[in-house]
Amino acid sequence: MNEDPTKRFDDSDDRLNRLIAMVQVMSADVQTVREDVQDVKTRLTSVESRLTTLEQMGADVQDVKTRLISVESRLMGLEQTVEDRLYDTRPMWEGVQVQITGLREEIEKSFRRLGHKVERMGNEVAELYADHRDLEERVTEIEKKMS
Repeated sequence: MNEDPTKRFDDSDDRLNRLIAMVQVMSADVQTVREDVQDVKTRLTSVESRLTTLEQMGADVQDVKTRLISVESRLMGLEQTVEDRLYDTRPMWEGVQVQITGLREEIEKSFRRLGHKVERMGNEVAELYADHRDLEERVTEIEKKMS
């Protein structure tokens, strides 16, 4: 053991300083990792929040889909009801249309006859006026002769 015990300490101090420096670097690296982990946690919380919102929207979309299926089903039922009623009432309407057409023809025919009658009456009234004038003239002449 010829070695100088102080050399061991000097070399040991150097090692110790290097070890301390390495620990400080590792501590800084650990702090960086902690900050990165905290950033990841923050981002994960944001993603979870968005995922919750998407899940709620998915439930809302499912509710809308269910309601739309219900509305489609009800609409198909209404369409069938209307079709059935049209089938039931179609013969009645066809009969009504035939009657309306017949009535229209009868009314037009009656108006034509009425027009002819009014025209004849107009001619007769004109003849009556003419006869009335003739009679007035004759009465006036008779009155002149008598006076």
